Amino acid sequence: MGLDLYFSKAKALAAGMVLEQETNGSAEDIAHSVSLGDQENPEYLNWLKEVVNVTQVPGAKHRVNVWDGGEELSIRANKWGITYEPLTQWLKANNITWQEH
Repeated sequence: MGLDLYFSKAKALAAGMVLEQETNGSAEDIAHSVSLGDQENPEYLNWLKEVVNVTQVPGAKHRVNVWDGGEELSIRANKWGITYEPLTQWLKANNITWQEH
């Protein structure tokens, strides 16, 4: 079970957060799965093709998935992981409050 941080989409975008879309799998991953036929696991191919929102974690070198709920965004950021501290520092620095669930 993970910890999700919820915060204002408008405030985050105004502070410079950039949302991008990409597929879960690379073009090579998808092509490889298609070449195998994936008859045994078609859900995996569908997952590879799924388009998700991502962002560069402010102050860090990695990207994470972002859930876009319309007026708010959510990012999984467990306190023991590499995302929580840089993300919450950025939110604090930009006066953006968040909820943890």
